Amino acid sequence: MAKTLTKLTLKEWIEKTGPERVAKLLGVNISSVGHWHRGYCSPRDEVKILIKKLSRGAVTYDEMIERTHSKENGPNHWKTTGKNN
Repeated sequence: MAKTLTKLTLKEWIEKTGPERVAKLLGVNISSVGHWHRGYCSPRDEVKILIKKLSRGAVTYDEMIERTHSKENGPNHWKTTGKNN
């Protein structure tokens, strides 16, 4: 029987892999990884493809898009909620 793939959020994958390692694997600044981790923005499309490959499909495109555009975690959520993190 095939092993069931464990789905991860982008935040969980960054925490599991480590922000510094993620930045190195993807060839991006650590500050970009921090912004994704906090839900301020999502990775560029070509980086999303690489994240899906590196996570072996555990982080899906849907998860990366939906998290950033949700009411709670949108890129400007602090403007409406008063939260800055």
